[in-house]
Amino acid sequence: MSSEMKQIITEIYGEPKYYEFCKNISKGEGKVTNLVDDLFQECILILCECDEKIIFDLYQKRHLLFYFGKIVINQWNSSSSPFYTNYRKTL
Repeated sequence: MSSEMKQIITEIYGEPKYYEFCKNISKGEGKVTNLVDDLFQECILILCECDEKIIFDLYQKRHLLFYFGKIVINQWNSSSSPFYTNYRKTL
């Protein structure tokens, strides 16, 4: 992972909007609201696995939060997502 990518990931950790997005998606689900941290970490992992060029481009255009939001929504709602398979399916 390049130093620029590490800087972007570090910035995501420091920006509350990203975590809040995960929190808002999981709201109202009762038992699963304690999975916010896991959802956030899983989405960060997916970002780290993406092509760095795409992430840089999204970051420079200030579209990274939107992209992250789509990852969160897909992870939360899709029954075939890694997050669902690893965390929600067992509840």
